[in-house]
Parts: sequence; structure tokens; C-alpha cells
Amino acid sequence: MGAPVPGAEWRVRALTGADEWRVHEANSAGATPAAGTTALLSALATRAGAAVGPDVIRALGIGTRERLLIEAYRATFGPLLDLVARCPACAELTEIAVAVGDVLAPPSSGEGEGACVVDAMTVLVRIATGADHERVAGMAAANAGRAARELIAACILEVRDAAGAAIKPAEVHDRVAGEVEATLRRIDPDADIGATIECPACEARFRATLDGHALIAGAITPEAALFAEVDMLARAYGWREADILAIPLLRRRRYLELAATRIAA
Repeated sequence: MGAPVPGAEWRVRALTGADEWRVHEANSAGATPAAGTTALLSALATRAGAAVGPDVIRALGIGTRERLLIEAYRATFGPLLDLVARCPACAELTEIAVAVGDVLAPPSSGEGEGACVVDAMTVLVRIATGADHERVAGMAAANAGRAARELIAACILEVRDAAGAAIKPAEVHDRVAGEVEATLRRIDPDADIGATIECPACEARFRATLDGHALIAGAITPEAALFAEVDMLARAYGWREADILAIPLLRRRRYLELAATRIAA
């Protein structure tokens, strides 16, 4: 059936081997995580029972995309997220398991627009979408500051002074950027899903932001191992590659255990 996502009409299914290939191929082609997210969710997500294309996924808010990714992780690997984070106080690496239900609750309201007032100016903003994320992701590695500025600029719909006259957003960008960021966090809180972690070394508590695409990419079968798994199941059962890759990931791993037992016997 797939996992339900707040919004009711959205559902995601568990990953198969074909989806794992999709992630590996996107990485090999140099796709950004934002573009990889669009490709993966186009395969995993349905809305009102119907498949959706990349353009629909790109139009979703970043928060909705993150929730879909994390729900896909839960549908595939179960209710616990295995996280690794570095303590900002002592630099110790910490590994913990966090329940998906804890980091996703409560669901956001899904507001699409919001407003803030800065120095008597009213700034109307919209949530950032996957298309926005894809557009700025390419420049983020070279210039993170420029990427952040471009993303905020894309979300500003209009700026008006106290008398209601329009102001060009570029003219006041630096003055309003901080309040715009705060407003975006308010209207799309799922864009910044995180977990509070206590460092076992120094006992400092810190918040780690969760990246759905990175969680999935770190949990799937490595590319070379996936080749080996397909080869093993094809030899053991005579199955075609397409049939093997269509099996849900965890079920395929159960068959691999059985195949290994047969070979050992």
C-alpha cells in the first residue's frame, strides 16, 4: 500500500533495487541531491492513487519533499533512523537511532505563503520549492552564500512600503533576508526537520538537521554490491534482472540469505 504522508492524498512506497540503481545512476551522472530527490520521488510517490511526474515533484515545497523522503525511508527500512552526527562542542562522532514518528510529529499546516514586516515594509513570501532548490543547488558548492541569497530572492513575491507602494526586492534584500528566512521556517517547518542529540562524550545537547536524500543514499546497497546481489539471485533462482530489481529492498535481502544458505549446503 505504501506509507501515508500528511496531506492524505500523498503516499510513498518502499524502495526496490530499481530505485537503488536510480540513486546510483544520478550520483554517477553528477546530479545534485535536489535533482536526485526529484528523480527518486517521481518513482516512489503517488498522489490520490496516481503516479506523478518530475514537474509535479519539483513544484512541491521543500518541506513536503523532505517528509516524503523520510516516509520512504520508513517504508523501506522501518521506524528507526540511524543517524551519525558530529558534536559541535567536542567534535565527537555520535551514532544514535531516532524514531521517525518523533522527528515528523506534528505535521505542518502546509501554508503556501506568509508575510513579515521589516522597517515598516511588508514582505510577502512563498515557500521554496524543489524547482528553486534544483536551480540554486549547482552553485552551492562554489558559493554557498550566493546560493542562499538566490533561494531567498526566489521566495520573495513582493515588497511594499508603509504607504503600499511597491519596492523592488533586490533593493532591500539584505535588510529583509533575516526576517524572510524566519518566515520561511514558520510557513514550511518541515524544510528543516531535525533531532536533538546528546553527545555521549561531553554530554552537550545539539540539534542535527535531517537530510532525507542523504539518509536514503547512506542506507541503500552500494553499487558494486548490488551487481553482486543480482548475479547471486539470478544464479540461485534463474530470475531475470528486471524481476530481481523489482523486489522491495528488504525482501531481496531475505532471499539473499536463503540463497547463501543453499549455496553453503
